[in-house]
Amino acid sequence: MAVTDSATLAPTSDGAAKPRPRRRRGRTPRWLLSLAGFVVAFVFLLPYLVMLIGAFKSRSEILGIPATYLPKEWHPENFANMWDTPETPLPYNLVSTIVIAT
Repeated sequence: MAVTDSATLAPTSDGAAKPRPRRRRGRTPRWLLSLAGFVVAFVFLLPYLVMLIGAFKSRSEILGIPATYLPKEWHPENFANMWDTPETPLPYNLVSTIVIAT
């Protein structure tokens, strides 16, 4: 039979002693850890979001001063045009990247 301290026992309605649930000390609540995780993820993902939104801007909006975060006119054709621009030929750059990586 185990010896228990009377301070850890709570009386019940029938008079029997029942162990009290222990309080968790020094542990951070789960919702607070989740909130901290979301904040950290947001800080790390924010630059990628800015780049994605910037991909829909026109060249004049990208180079314009003062800078704007949302484009006034959305240009989804930028993703198709990037394959054949003479300034930066993406297919050749991809081949160079693969050669260097291997």
